[in-house]
Amino acid sequence: LKIVLIEPNAMPGVANRAMRAAADEVWGAYADTAPYFPGKFVKTGVPVRPEFYSQLAKAEARKRLGLDPGRSTMLVFGGSQGARKINVAVSAMVARRRLPPEWQVLHVTGKRDYEWMAAERKSEHNENRYIAMPYLDDMAVAHAASDVVVSRAGASSLAEFAVSGLPALLVPYPHASEDHQRKNAQVFATRGAAIILEDASLDADTLYWALLDIMGDDKRAAMSAAARGLSQPRALHHMVERILLGGIGKR
Repeated sequence: LKIVLIEPNAMPGVANRAMRAAADEVWGAYADTAPYFPGKFVKTGVPVRPEFYSQLAKAEARKRLGLDPGRSTMLVFGGSQGARKINVAVSAMVARRRLPPEWQVLHVTGKRDYEWMAAERKSEHNENRYIAMPYLDDMAVAHAASDVVVSRAGASSLAEFAVSGLPALLVPYPHASEDHQRKNAQVFATRGAAIILEDASLDADTLYWALLDIMGDDKRAAMSAAARGLSQPRALHHMVERILLGGIGKR
């Protein structure tokens, strides 16, 4: 019987660290994780759903989501429950600032905050193009439609951003266990795929200026290439191969 741990974060969690002595191998996404599991770490990557590898053209994806097919698109996503601090900052930015006319914002708010955010937007009259929705089943379409993403720094989301080549403005959740989201974000920031914005300093103004920085064509292209460089498109293949070929625990 072989025991394999899967560690999608750059910094392993308490449970995986506690189990490392019993494990034959540990599979993960980042070389940064290897020192925590000497002699046992195998960089396999994190499996990502197939639809992220066969994305729609941008214009078509935007049409499916009710967006203007010709506008640069910012995807804001705080996870299935939403992220209150991100939601408040985005709502304030859209209300107080006149965004560049070529921008549009697609905001997946989470069900918890959707009603108050939708009500606030109805009461304002500006020319900003902003679409909020409580939840989105097909995130691959949203990725295909977008030029940049504003998000927390969960491991699964980052793996999807990498496959999609999405430049990211990451706001690590400050209360995550052992601050592991910060470690994930630092991997992407160090390699030029993301900019980190601290939760404590996130507001309408810091968000706006960070987005303005990322949305320059040259910078966005460089960040997109860096993100793709972090993708592991054969992650599932590597895992299955090690199982079927009996390679677990062998070097």
